[in-house]
Amino acid sequence: MTETFYGNFSGSSAYRLVSKEGENFVFEWTIEDNHPHLDGHFDSWPILPGASQVGLVLETLAYSLQKSVKIVHVKKVKFMAMIQPTRTLNIVLKCKTPTEVHWEIKDVEKTYSKGAFLYE
Repeated sequence: MTETFYGNFSGSSAYRLVSKEGENFVFEWTIEDNHPHLDGHFDSWPILPGASQVGLVLETLAYSLQKSVKIVHVKKVKFMAMIQPTRTLNIVLKCKTPTEVHWEIKDVEKTYSKGAFLYE
């Protein structure tokens, strides 16, 4: 399965849908070193801000469901490690109900962030 798309948060690197099982989705995405959300975060040690990570989740969720979505309640969110340029990440979405998603952003080495929210 190879579907790709671009979003506001993806920059010049496309999201790639690599797995879909029922209401569970896995996207692959590489953060390039010129990604606009790295600008100012921080000059000598660039990292992807937490708000941008949530934006990645929202964009991939909207693509998965083929509709626009917005967060109505954050159940939990945890930023566990810094995401630096050139990392290839998996954005894992598990739709628990038609209005609740649990998510992780990770690679083969570690989980960078995870959370759950209600959406409409």
